Amino acid sequence: MTIDLHTSFLKPGAGRLVAEGRRTGGGRSILFCAGEIRDEAGDIVATANGVFKPITPRPE
Repeated sequence: MTIDLHTSFLKPGAGRLVAEGRRTGGGRSILFCAGEIRDEAGDIVATANGVFKPITPRPE
């Protein structure tokens, strides 16, 4: 479940875009994550930072 999410679009993307995300911290109940998208030239197109709470799906 998303608690907080911030996205910054820095420039228009051109050609093939590559996204990379990583966990930057947190514990068992809250996760902190960051990500970025780069274009073919390696320039950053967008960044994102978020706080998430993992949940277990309820049985049907």
